[in-house]
Amino acid sequence: MRKTGIEQKNEEGFVHLPKSYQNTSNNGLKKLDMNGSAIITLDCPQHYQENGKSYMSHVHILVSDKNMTSWKNKLISIGVLCSISKKILKQHIKNNDLLILNALSNEYYENASIPTSFNLFYKDMKKMSVNEIQKKVKDIVKLHTKFNKYITKHKLSFMDIPICVYCYDKGCPAGRELANELYRAGFTNIIDYKGGIIDWNNK
Repeated sequence: MRKTGIEQKNEEGFVHLPKSYQNTSNNGLKKLDMNGSAIITLDCPQHYQENGKSYMSHVHILVSDKNMTSWKNKLISIGVLCSISKKILKQHIKNNDLLILNALSNEYYENASIPTSFNLFYKDMKKMSVNEIQKKVKDIVKLHTKFNKYITKHKLSFMDIPICVYCYDKGCPAGRELANELYRAGFTNIIDYKGGIIDWNNK
């Protein structure tokens, strides 16, 4: 019998999918290699709210025994940082519906940055408390008046504001590092523009 990694398990077996997972195509089976690893390909899982609680993009995984006759009891949840293209980012900039954050130092930011973006150096964030990070983001949002109007119009809670992080190029880890610090501070709606400055400046 085919089971998916997003069904909820209880003592009686598998029950219905939670509401937020209805009609998703991100499910299926994957066989692990000899090292216990597997590569999965999926569409970006969506950030969502259910029963008043927000969840970052993630996947759930269930592992069977080696004979594939029963499932292990532990449901594994893994966060996913999704990426967007330059074309989609340009549309967000036009709509003023995304807070765009440069994860590099101020020196790099002053040298080259994406329009409407703000600087939030990931190394500084690592030294900050959750409250300090939240205050820093709140101060940035106040400076971005058009984005501030967007979140007010759509009645978004502060911790659910859409955020995009970016770095220098595809090989630069700073965007991902900044996303991790923002997750630590409680922000859940985060995407990554992996191409960064190099991709942005390519015609």
